Formats: sequence, C-alpha cells, structure tokens
Amino acid sequence: MTTIKVNEFLNTAMCVIDAEILKEKIMPYIESDESVLLNFKEVEHFTPLFFNTSLCSILFDIGKEKYDNLITVFNLPNYAKDSYEDCYEDTIDNPFEGLSESELRELGHKLLNID
Repeated sequence: MTTIKVNEFLNTAMCVIDAEILKEKIMPYIESDESVLLNFKEVEHFTPLFFNTSLCSILFDIGKEKYDNLITVFNLPNYAKDSYEDCYEDTIDNPFEGLSESELRELGHKLLNID
C-alpha cells in the first residue's frame, strides 16, 4: 500500500489541471492493482469538478468494487468530503455502468441523433 501526500504536488483541488495531475500520480498504482491512500492534508479549495475529473472518472472506469479495494481518501475538510461523497454516489448510481467505451459512444450518438 502506498500513501500519496497530495499536498506535495497540489495546493488546490479546483480545476481539470489539478485533477489530471492527481490522476497521473494514481494510475500507475491502479494499473498494477496496488492500494493507494490519498492524504489531502493541507490541500485547499476543492470543487466538484476536481473530484469528477479525477477520482470519480477512475471509479467509473474500474468499477466500485475495485475502486473501493484500491483507493482510500482521507484528511478532506468536511465541505470537500460532502462534495466527494456526492460525486462517488452519483458515479456508482450510473445507469451506464458496465457498458464498454464503444457502447457508450454508440448510445451517445443515438441520444444526440448523430449519424
């Protein structure tokens, strides 16, 4: 199990760039099925966009069971904890879970009426 101190490379957790940086740090561990503890101590200014683009996109890609086994988040301020939990719940309640990327793309084309 690896502990990642997020404050060593991020001061804030606000934008897509912050989310991409975090995701780049996490993915090598996820790809090798290694557990990660994400310590958010001393990180400030969280947004739902950050969680959606980083952690919840990973959750969507690998599924709830694997995510829960591999990623642990701690030291979030209460307001950020609420935002993360909302993102997590919305992602696991996703009606498109289990669809492949090509199936999602096909569905998107049908919904948007794209030929």
